[in-house]
Amino acid sequence: TPLGNPDLNAIRNAYSEKICDVVFSESLGNSNDICFNYPLEGRIEQFDHTGTKNLSDTIGRLEMLIGELPKPLAVIFDSIFRLKHVRRVLEGKLGGKFDFQEWSGLEKSGGLKAKLNDRTVVLGTSAIEIGIDLAFRSLIMEASYWTSAVQRLGRVGRKIPGNVVIFTRRDFTPFIGDVTEFDRTDFEQRVLQGALKQPEDAMVAGEL
Repeated sequence: TPLGNPDLNAIRNAYSEKICDVVFSESLGNSNDICFNYPLEGRIEQFDHTGTKNLSDTIGRLEMLIGELPKPLAVIFDSIFRLKHVRRVLEGKLGGKFDFQEWSGLEKSGGLKAKLNDRTVVLGTSAIEIGIDLAFRSLIMEASYWTSAVQRLGRVGRKIPGNVVIFTRRDFTPFIGDVTEFDRTDFEQRVLQGALKQPEDAMVAGEL
């Protein structure tokens, strides 16, 4: 994730003569290349998904989306406490229809890759943002910080086209306007970076 900070800038300045910026914009590719950014169908749902008063609303939306979206499906939370509560409620309501797995700092479902099928719903935190290469067909994610949102967006569309629903308290309207289709890089750098918080001086961790 492209994130600058004073320490990184100090290193760049100290070794400025030895630094080479590698630009990929001229790499057009060919038919033999492996695609890792398949198209995504997405929508943004703006509401206070983190508030305790609205938790029933969050659960209601998740219950509806889990029934609608293609599986395997990943749901990524900012909070391990919210994940645990929501998992308990959803398993009580939908446990007979779907197979709920967890991938967080407290629990990682063993053999997850072998378990992915059209009934699998993986509930995770920031622990699932990197190092997980699974063929999710859909993603629901809470989005607060743009750097984390970019990583989470990368969990879907890796193997096949996918679907994404973003839960946020931020207003994306000024950054989206009337546009209905985005290049992924443009969406990450202009929309997500513009609409969401900057991570400076803030902890981004679903384990706290």
